[in-house]
Amino acid sequence: EIIILGEKEKVMSCIQLLQSKCRYMEENFSSIQVEVRQTQHKYIERGGGIQDIFDRTDVWVEIPTDGSQTIKLFGLEDKLSQALSVLFEKANSIKTVDLECPAWLLKFVIGKNGDNIRSLSEKYPKTTINCQSE
Repeated sequence: EIIILGEKEKVMSCIQLLQSKCRYMEENFSSIQVEVRQTQHKYIERGGGIQDIFDRTDVWVEIPTDGSQTIKLFGLEDKLSQALSVLFEKANSIKTVDLECPAWLLKFVIGKNGDNIRSLSEKYPKTTINCQSE
């Protein structure tokens, strides 16, 4: 509900402007759904990512809370492609990869006192390496 208070002529002008804007939005508003791996959702959301996408494109992003991979975007048709690009840029800003390694080989990968992992971490400082045995 929108409540407008003021002088009669100004209120009527405001109503006409708002009605025109609403008609335009109804005619040009659309939504799309895209599949993004659940593990990548946090990279879209972090640091005000959803608000950032809205501020940059005027498109609202809805990320599911039920574990679904389907993300919905709502906005003007001509802005959806730009929002989709920003969304995928954020989603793919961090990559998570699971490498299968037999448990008996893990100690060689880690190295003596963790030297091999430490060396990789120093060589690639913006990465995190976790070794887990089952």
